[in-house]
Amino acid sequence: MATAITQAFERTTKGNIQDRLIAPCATVDRTPGSVSVSTDIPALLNRLLLFEDYYLQSIRLKEFESLVLNLGLENVLLLLNSSVLKIDLNPTQFAQTGQTARSFIRDKEPLPHLSYSFSLIRSPNENDYLLGCAREVHHGLFHAHTRNDLMKLEGAILRAVMPIPENAGAPAMLAFDGELKTNSAIFRAALLSRLRLRSNFTTQEQDVTLNIRPIDDTDYAVETNLESFGLTKEETHGIVASALLAAGYLNRRVEDMENYNALSGVIDDELFLFGEKLKLLAASVSPKGREETFDKVLRIGRFPAFEFQPPTKKFDMEKFLKIRDSKECKEFRNWLKIAQFLDEQEIYSQVGSLRARLGTLVHGTTGKSIRLALGYAAGLIPILGPVVSAFDSFVLEKLLPLSGPAMFLDAMYGSLFSSRSES
Repeated sequence: MATAITQAFERTTKGNIQDRLIAPCATVDRTPGSVSVSTDIPALLNRLLLFEDYYLQSIRLKEFESLVLNLGLENVLLLLNSSVLKIDLNPTQFAQTGQTARSFIRDKEPLPHLSYSFSLIRSPNENDYLLGCAREVHHGLFHAHTRNDLMKLEGAILRAVMPIPENAGAPAMLAFDGELKTNSAIFRAALLSRLRLRSNFTTQEQDVTLNIRPIDDTDYAVETNLESFGLTKEETHGIVASALLAAGYLNRRVEDMENYNALSGVIDDELFLFGEKLKLLAASVSPKGREETFDKVLRIGRFPAFEFQPPTKKFDMEKFLKIRDSKECKEFRNWLKIAQFLDEQEIYSQVGSLRARLGTLVHGTTGKSIRLALGYAAGLIPILGPVVSAFDSFVLEKLLPLSGPAMFLDAMYGSLFSSRSES
């Protein structure tokens, strides 16, 4: 088993980290007494286009019920069996257990408010956890599909689930513990972010204090002045616990990035913790930037989007997978790595205005616009100010032949929508 796990993760270490993404893709709806999970299908399809490998951080496989009901069983089976979608189903969690009574988790008396202990919670039998989650998918779809079809779905899901790394969570927990022992400034930054979410908290940030001191090897006491600003002791205890866990989970996200050699999609929620001096680095590792750039390019180029034309059971998954693996799509992904550093006005000036100026001289307006934009971004074509029309179309075609980003947008991406509308 250890050898299989090692081989699985050795395969992920090859290639560029920016070509891989590990992130959730679920919409969670919480109502009194119930929680429902559905898949953000437009985001899922966009990420499959934008990254060579996408590891879906799943919530107990609950995304697959809505995925099947919206896309259809055949499309979901095609997607899973293609191996382009991989599933991270890791039940390991950090938990604040300081107020837990004596149990297998904590063999001590409960701590008072503003004292904390953090534990790494793991499933006693990870294989049983996986099979249990798969059975929940089966149960949720039993009304809509036959038992044989659901067995096929379960098998495809189980094959797509990545093995859980050995000692998952342990390196992140060790780093978290070290930061707590040294009263790292990252915790105060996390606390201030939580306070900004409270509309009734108007105190100056520089007036907020936070100090963490070890009680023993596993427990910590916190001193803060939040109660002097009107928060109750219970509110203070809860918001501090939330801040400490948020900062601790940053280590877990870094661990995921290291294990999968992939960007972490959930890292965007806490990017500020890296500090103002790391803004440029944070932008380069944030997958959200590439997704936002993709949205801008679609909007500027007036292309359809999955978000506004949600796929149905008529969606041609086979065509989608062929396009996703094409040379043109790969070149488009490479272009987005550069384009994400351009603001909307720059994208407009390099794509939108060029479309208007160059017209349909070569292979259509979009092709011309995107090829020229790629040339600017990559430094292949010198920037000559406003004299865009002076570029020689023949030279431009030799530098950037019609095969990469332009062809992807012109002839491939758009076809995913036209074929559906014509059916």
